[in-house]
Amino acid sequence: MPRNRLDAAVTLPGEDFSRVALTAVSIELLRKLWEQHGPLMFHQSGGCCDGSSPMCYPAGEFITGDSDVLLGLFDIGEPERPQLLEFWMSGSSSITGPTPI
Repeated sequence: MPRNRLDAAVTLPGEDFSRVALTAVSIELLRKLWEQHGPLMFHQSGGCCDGSSPMCYPAGEFITGDSDVLLGLFDIGEPERPQLLEFWMSGSSSITGPTPI
């Protein structure tokens, strides 16, 4: 794989930097999961318990709410076959700089 890291497309108004990134190993795994389960999404809730880490779901299976923020959008596919993956985070979480997954 030619790239070591994939930064998410910026989705927050007024920002010009990515807040989340995927490593090359993560991209490879996510492509395999996509082939097995179809389109995917991530959600990370705030807190200290289950769900505090980024969790991967089939796209649309986790229903986001008004307090969730679309933090980034990845295309993990090839140029001729896009595979868009959303990364959501609970608005109550503290949002800091880029975090590779």
